Amino acid sequence: MRPGETIPVDGIIRRGRGFLSEAPVSGEPFAVVRQEGDLVVAGMASHDATFRIAATSAGTARQMDRLLEAVERARQAPFSMQAQADRLTKLFLPLLLVVAGMTMLIWSTIDSWQVGLFHSMAVLLVACPCALGLATPSVVWSALSRLAERGLIASRGDVIEELARVDRAIFDKTGTLTEDTFGLVELHTDATGEERAKLLSWLSLAQSHSKHPIAQPFARLPRDYPADLSSLQILPGVGIAAEIVADGRTHSLRVGRLYDIAADTAGHRSDIEVDGNPAGYAIVAERLRDCVPETLAAFETLGIRTEVLTGDRSDWRSRLDLPEGRSGLLPEDKLRHVRELREAGHRVLMVGDGINDAAALAAANVGIAMSSGTDLAGEAATAVLWHGDLRILPWAVALSREAAALVRRNLRRAALYNVFGVLLAAFGLLHPVVAALLMVVSSLLVTWFSVRLAADGDGGDLHHIVSTAPGIASDRWLDRATSYATVGGAIHALAFMLQAVFLVLLLDLHGATAGVVALGFVAGGIALGRVWAVGERMPHWLDMGLGMLTIGNFGMIAGWYADNGFAPLHNDGCCMCVEAMREGLFTKPRMWLGMLLTANVGMAFLPRHTHASRGYHRLAMYLGGNVGMVVGMVAGGWVARWPELESMIAAATLSLAGMTVGMIAGMLLGADVCRRVLVVLDALVRIPGWLLRSPGSKNLVNQPSGVGEGGRQF
Repeated sequence: MRPGETIPVDGIIRRGRGFLSEAPVSGEPFAVVRQEGDLVVAGMASHDATFRIAATSAGTARQMDRLLEAVERARQAPFSMQAQADRLTKLFLPLLLVVAGMTMLIWSTIDSWQVGLFHSMAVLLVACPCALGLATPSVVWSALSRLAERGLIASRGDVIEELARVDRAIFDKTGTLTEDTFGLVELHTDATGEERAKLLSWLSLAQSHSKHPIAQPFARLPRDYPADLSSLQILPGVGIAAEIVADGRTHSLRVGRLYDIAADTAGHRSDIEVDGNPAGYAIVAERLRDCVPETLAAFETLGIRTEVLTGDRSDWRSRLDLPEGRSGLLPEDKLRHVRELREAGHRVLMVGDGINDAAALAAANVGIAMSSGTDLAGEAATAVLWHGDLRILPWAVALSREAAALVRRNLRRAALYNVFGVLLAAFGLLHPVVAALLMVVSSLLVTWFSVRLAADGDGGDLHHIVSTAPGIASDRWLDRATSYATVGGAIHALAFMLQAVFLVLLLDLHGATAGVVALGFVAGGIALGRVWAVGERMPHWLDMGLGMLTIGNFGMIAGWYADNGFAPLHNDGCCMCVEAMREGLFTKPRMWLGMLLTANVGMAFLPRHTHASRGYHRLAMYLGGNVGMVVGMVAGGWVARWPELESMIAAATLSLAGMTVGMIAGMLLGADVCRRVLVVLDALVRIPGWLLRSPGSKNLVNQPSGVGEGGRQF
């Protein structure tokens, strides 16, 4: 290996002595003297000597190869955003097709096939899956554009999602928190005045012809006096020896590790000798980037703990005034620490620039490489920072949190629009032309809200955007916003709230009374939706009953209003105003069909858990449950007719309560009786397995109670 070349394999030095740069591998900022018998690894570079090295590992078993393997494994990790989008699609599209089909069937039965086709088209037209589809990518694209404008170039779209969740920031020291080049922190010379100025000129002239990193700070010294360089000799492992011609005389100048004297402060000491006599010394050290204090303070404001990992063994904490950290680390140590943090549940941001940082950058949730660093670090990282201003990093986290909050709002808006619009269309309350216009408007609104992220503010006020960023508690928005439990809870809540709309119309309520009813149903919907969303271990009977109270009852009340000609009930001054409703239960098809349609859709697509009693619950729910709902609804309405009430509102409310209680009780009792009968029948005559298979799962007959396919509890 000759001066300026990079070692290609791990090995042992057999011959040679000189300075080697280990920064790309260990993070050590200063070149170190290596000689015969020392171990070296691929990636180190020789500054001033020729080495003969015996390889100790194959070309594919180097330390660098192990780092590359870690990078490749991290690249192959699946993106969560794609999985979440798939879950939303699997829930929304089948449900939409079922609703459209049932709308066609029911309205064709009630009226004609033309009316059924008309309303089913309205269902399909008002539904806007593109609003759900645009809710996330449009915001992500806007956020990525903002980051690119500020010099942070991301290689993956999920960097926004991951940045929003970060709660730990880890920095490499050398070349990341410190400047790319060293600086002279101390220069002591025996000469003063004009003689000192001449010496500085000679140092600058001689060191400008050396490629050693330590020479660069000397080369930037002022040259106030003319001089010529007669010769320059590299002293391997020591420094340089030069012949300087000035004022008609030739002077010898030597700079480097001339004496065995340690630096008084952390840094690299270079002794200076002129004409064979000691003339002074210089201390070259790392310089902290000017932006670092503000960057660390901003991370603290965001609630993100910072830490420094470095291969440097010097006392850099007190010298550079940096937060807690670990010293003397190998690349494997950095990787191990990042993995330990992730296993403990932290979301890690790693910032580095060297080969020694590559594996840790790949293993972190977000890895950001400095553009001034190695190519391997850039390949391993999620994003590359194309300048040295680290203040962009807390700004990027704050922006990502705002983007996360915006996606959450977009998802809520899109979900609310789709649920409300589809229900209105299914009940014949929406013209297809209006439905199509609403669909276009919903997509435009989602897009407009998304691009506002790119338009609001100039992004330059670090303090403002960091101080106003959403808190860390809201960072896990994406998992919650698109989870099955949250979507299902929202549907239950919305179904219960919408019952108030039809009750107010049906009972012709006005003023304060209508307001009280609306507020009561809104509060009840929020409570019931919350109970369903957090009830991970909710009993199956409670899940069924809650679904009937929200979704099933919504269909029944909406159908009741449709059966009444989309007009309020009228009292006419006597209690017999509701007799037609009570005695004519079977003459009101929309009420029955609405209840059966919504209840069965809820049972098919929104079960909180699959029932644990073998596989009989499927037949039990759809056979016994439906029969029980019909019988219970009739019984409840029949019981509610006996009290003689003068108030139409009171009589109608009592009838509704009776039918609701009867419907829920009948469904639970019918399903339980049917399940018991099926158990006996299955023991006598084996029931085909496909009948006992739960929707969306394999046969549960032989599954252990409590655990389904893929570990899902049921």
